[in-house]
Amino acid sequence: MQTHFLFDLMAEHPRFQEMLQEAKKPGAVIAASGLAGAQKMHLACALAEATGRPLLVLCESEREAALPETVGSLTRVKQYFYGKIMVTRYEKEEQV
Repeated sequence: MQTHFLFDLMAEHPRFQEMLQEAKKPGAVIAASGLAGAQKMHLACALAEATGRPLLVLCESEREAALPETVGSLTRVKQYFYGKIMVTRYEKEEQV
């Protein structure tokens, strides 16, 4: 399977390699700060692609959570509402 060239660029970064090794551990939690919204999503999608594991992204606001229908190789499947909290489920394109 061919990956997106932006994921390939991310894979070369030493910090990404550290996070990737941590993400492969059972129950791993990765926290990223100091990044812009697009950078966080780039990192999150690259980790999801590299590990093949589910991904949970917590957003600070509704504006930040307003992601497009398709993000990288992920496609929006369903949105759930828990009171005022919206949870959006994305899956890899081949799983949809």
